[in-house]
Amino acid sequence: MTDNRSTEETTALLVDFIRNHFLDGDPEGRFDESSPLLDTGVLTSLNTAVLLNYIHKDLGATLALDQITRGTFQDVRSISAALTATDSPTTAQGRGGS
Repeated sequence: MTDNRSTEETTALLVDFIRNHFLDGDPEGRFDESSPLLDTGVLTSLNTAVLLNYIHKDLGATLALDQITRGTFQDVRSISAALTATDSPTTAQGRGGS
């Protein structure tokens, strides 16, 4: 993740984004970082594309193609973990990073 953002901060940003863009603000406050995204239909193919765009443009992070899996998008914690793994030096070097 860029901007030295912690996993917890990224998780909170993702939860807020999903609440506001896919759940009409989550008025009952039921959605959190461990709520299922796929099994409940929160993430459709379109919503996944919108979320990936947010991750790339607003969070300044990128998931490798091999990270875009059902497991990665089970819940927000899984997404944050994948983003953290993307930032590790060995992962970046494996993809031609510095």
